[in-house]
Amino acid sequence: MKRVFRMNERMTRAEFWPYFIFNFLVLYALDPFMKALAVNGHNWLLNVIFFLLLFYILGPIIQRVNDGNLRKKFLFLLILPYAGPAIVFLMLLKKSYPYTTEFGPCRA
Repeated sequence: MKRVFRMNERMTRAEFWPYFIFNFLVLYALDPFMKALAVNGHNWLLNVIFFLLLFYILGPIIQRVNDGNLRKKFLFLLILPYAGPAIVFLMLLKKSYPYTTEFGPCRA
């Protein structure tokens, strides 16, 4: 959780997946609360919560992309419905790039 906003680092698979699953479960638990906010007209609070959670999820994904030595343009696939997130998910399963990159040495 301390490294969320450090976009120029690498995150190994062993570090990424527990963090990602935890955030997914938090989103699942907050879903009824967020739906209640949307129904009651508190859209500004809903937007703040959404953007905070977006940073907490996209930060480690960017670090994982750095670790796989992929380009960040690759994340634009998330815009495509169904196939895009599936492709990104499969690429996040990829092993760490074993050599030193501009984001630092391999820690795996």
